[in-house]
Amino acid sequence: MHEDATKRAELVQMKFVAAALLGVVTVIYVVATMFEEQNIWIGFIRATAEAAMVGAIADWFAVTALFRHFGVAVITRVTSFHFFIHYFTGKSGLFIAVCQSVSDNLFG
Repeated sequence: MHEDATKRAELVQMKFVAAALLGVVTVIYVVATMFEEQNIWIGFIRATAEAAMVGAIADWFAVTALFRHFGVAVITRVTSFHFFIHYFTGKSGLFIAVCQSVSDNLFG
C-alpha cells in the first residue's frame, strides 16, 4: 500500500514538472516571438522553443493513446523508454507488428 502511494506521489510530481516545463517553454516562445524582429538570432530561440512545445504535446498525445489503446492503467516509471521496455518485454510479436506498421506507413 505504501509503495502505491509513493508511485502516485511520484506521478503527480512528474506531471507537475512536465506541465511547468511546457509553461516555461511557452513563455520563452512568446517572448522570443515578440523580440524576433530586433535580432536574427532570437529566431533560433523561438524555433527551439516551438519545437519543444510541439514535441511535448506530441509525446503527451502518444502516451495517452498508448494507455487507452493497450489498456495500461499504472505507470511503473515515468519515462518513455522504461515504459516501452516494461510493456513490450515478452510481447515481441506485438512489437514487430507495430514496427512493421510504422515502417509501411512511412516508407511503403
